[in-house]
Amino acid sequence: GTLTHLFIHLATSLQMMQQSVFLSTGDPLVDTTIKIQAVPVPELRGKEVLVTTRALSINPVDYKVLKGSFPNKAKPEEKGWGSDMAGVIAAVGEDVKSFKVGDEVYSDAILHSPFATSVRIPSHKVGIKPSNMTFQEAATVPLAGQTALQALRDHGKMKTGMKVCVFGGSGGVGTFALQIAKALGASYIATTSTNKELCESLGADEVVNYREANVGEVLKGGDFDIVFDTVGGKAHWDAGRKIIKKGGRFVTIIGDGGSMAKTMTRAVWRMFKSNFGGTSYSIFLTKNGSGDLEVLREMVEGGKIKAVVDGEAYKFEDDGIRSMLEKLMTGRTKGKLVMEVAANN
Repeated sequence: GTLTHLFIHLATSLQMMQQSVFLSTGDPLVDTTIKIQAVPVPELRGKEVLVTTRALSINPVDYKVLKGSFPNKAKPEEKGWGSDMAGVIAAVGEDVKSFKVGDEVYSDAILHSPFATSVRIPSHKVGIKPSNMTFQEAATVPLAGQTALQALRDHGKMKTGMKVCVFGGSGGVGTFALQIAKALGASYIATTSTNKELCESLGADEVVNYREANVGEVLKGGDFDIVFDTVGGKAHWDAGRKIIKKGGRFVTIIGDGGSMAKTMTRAVWRMFKSNFGGTSYSIFLTKNGSGDLEVLREMVEGGKIKAVVDGEAYKFEDDGIRSMLEKLMTGRTKGKLVMEVAANN
């Protein structure tokens, strides 16, 4: 009743948590931009859960937010950030039916400031963590995994027996795309990467070293049903058109790069042209939700997807966050970077 709620309110309102906030947009590697601060644990509303964070992962979108490439309406002192997380449910809102306290979960918590020791998030954006993954491994999956799944299944209309080419097979999204293409029944998978061994271990049949070869020439006439571009740039669209079969689908999450306006203008033109029998072109933003987190969990538990983690876990402290961003911004990560959030925070 009301008394219990009052008690819960008092108990949670006294709790503090550590949260990484950005005080100004700009180069994330400059000390003054990001700082861990003590802030009150957020109060839960009806359909939300409070998750105690155990691991975090970052994606290119994170440093774009920090750099100010995306508008952010939060007040300066409230600018939390981050995307992927895994942890344990500490409290559930009164309308939450599908989760309980103690559940181990993972989520792409973008817009819910997961770079913190606790995260408040709507329950429909959370999934039960794969039981055969550590928190750190599970934290690598949500954004990149759902992106790869939606690119192939929804935008590429993937069917068993199709030929798939993934541009950027050893990156965060690419490492999942290779495994998911295989899990969805691709008959042949080609990719571009300087890391042949890693890509082959994830299911690639052919790995083209883009530094040494012209991808469009090497794979020309390869009759690919789907070309999934995780790298971006006009050169990838040009190569894609050479290797894709008639009626095939070109799917990208980046477009040509450069300004948003320029990217979208070109994208709209290509989509328009594809109505006249050309290559189908789609550019999309990932949708995060329990449904696809569940699909990915089944793939992981079925042994079809594993996490590819680049290096040791970083520590949840200002220096650790800076090192992690530095590494991500080189654009040379193999798979994903993870951060450990100590259980006793």
